[in-house]
Amino acid sequence: MQDFERQVTTAALFVLAALGLWLVTALWRLKRLHRRGRLDAPTDTRPHPGLRLLRALGSLGLVGLAIGLADAWLSSLRGALFLSMSLKIALTATLVVCVALEVTLRARAHARPGAWPWIRSGVAALVFLAATVVLALRHQALHAHPPASADTLLAAPFAGRWVSTGAGPTAASNHHHRIASQRHAADIVRLCDDGRLYHGNGTAPADSCTWGAEVLAPIDGRVVQAVDGLPDQGSRSTLAGNHVVIRLDDQRYVALAHLKQGSVRVAVGDTVRCGQFIALAGASGNTDFPHLHVHVQDSASYDLHTSRSIPFRFRDVELRRHLWWQRVDSIDLIANDTVRADGTCPGVR
Repeated sequence: MQDFERQVTTAALFVLAALGLWLVTALWRLKRLHRRGRLDAPTDTRPHPGLRLLRALGSLGLVGLAIGLADAWLSSLRGALFLSMSLKIALTATLVVCVALEVTLRARAHARPGAWPWIRSGVAALVFLAATVVLALRHQALHAHPPASADTLLAAPFAGRWVSTGAGPTAASNHHHRIASQRHAADIVRLCDDGRLYHGNGTAPADSCTWGAEVLAPIDGRVVQAVDGLPDQGSRSTLAGNHVVIRLDDQRYVALAHLKQGSVRVAVGDTVRCGQFIALAGASGNTDFPHLHVHVQDSASYDLHTSRSIPFRFRDVELRRHLWWQRVDSIDLIANDTVRADGTCPGVR
């Protein structure tokens, strides 16, 4: 885990350095244009209206592209959960300043005679607008959740701060999406007090702050499946590892998987109350690191081939999707969402 964090952080630092170079270049251009008297042209010497339109479209596309990039590294980009909040803020702030300077240059600079300003402005407008459209379509797909009325409401099966490593309505943010029985599943991990995912070098399961975290029942229901004897090591032969399935009604069952060996405190036939401690998070089954897998299905048996996944939402939690926290009545998770819950049960449906 430490190696991957270093790779993501190094990539982000390269992006920050590139933004810094852009910022220095934009300041140099602004100073040079000012020295040469090529800023704030009088009305009668302003660029042709068509060229001004191209510049405006380019600026609009640049702003849209910046919003899309900021959204990516703040929330939707795979691996963004390994970035520190300070680095995310630095990236966003530097990008905002760069775009503001670039838009200022486009609005205030004189145009040189000839075809080159038209070509440059036209190509920039086309590229920036096209990139904006691509990022907007990606954002729309990432948030194309089923209607809230179709979702099953669950209390968060944990207390504290947890972050989603895979969730959402598309394969771009949810690696479960290609499997019909887990299409709406979510993988979540617990954050340490310092906001990281692990202590030490992150190689041993016990380094993870998810390891041994309490797992709570997200509904009132009856346990219909409970497995507890599998070791905490990756195994494709037992995909769910140690797990518990709780019946909500005849059509909906909640599955909690990858539990720690020997930690399951319920058995088949037990009635559980929402918020009740049922197990500890572990690393059993098909997993490379400790995490909690959650999904709602239409079958009492945890079976990839016979069950179908049902959309669900966590109810009454605090959510940080970008830089700030907000209280939400319910939320469909996507990758990198950070959720804070107190372990209580405000109500489920």
